Amino acid sequence: QGTVLALDRVSLEAHRRALARGDFSPHLTEPPDEELRELVRAFLFMSRSLKEQTGALSREKERLATLLAQLTAGVVAYAEDRRVLLANPAAARMGGGRLDGETLDDVFPGDAMRPVRAALGRFGAAQVSEELEPRPGERWRVVTVPLPLGGAGARMAVLEDVSDVVRSNR
Repeated sequence: QGTVLALDRVSLEAHRRALARGDFSPHLTEPPDEELRELVRAFLFMSRSLKEQTGALSREKERLATLLAQLTAGVVAYAEDRRVLLANPAAARMGGGRLDGETLDDVFPGDAMRPVRAALGRFGAAQVSEELEPRPGERWRVVTVPLPLGGAGARMAVLEDVSDVVRSNR
């Protein structure tokens, strides 16, 4: 029985490694040993739970991506080192840069976007809100907030073109 138990533990370890790689469908048969059977049942329960949670996170990520893609306001999440964590199409369109840009300079390139990059570079513990004129005749409202889940110094910015509102107010 010592050999069978050892083999079952080796098999369980192999399945644990597969689970760590993202294979949430281990094929384990319940062993005759009661203690090991309980361990296998707990392992199978855990893997099913992880599969469900991973699926839910994936669906939520898809919903968020769809929502961000449809927004007319630009949204960009970035780290203190100016590395872009996420940018929606509106941000790249407004900035005239690349959606897949790795830095704020890629998403908001050129001299006209210097004030935007400067506004995004103002880091603090609180929300920062300001209006800018990146190009003649354009008025943008830029609001940045700390992003607690992005790591130390991460922020999220919402950029909105308020040119029409300013013109109608005049």
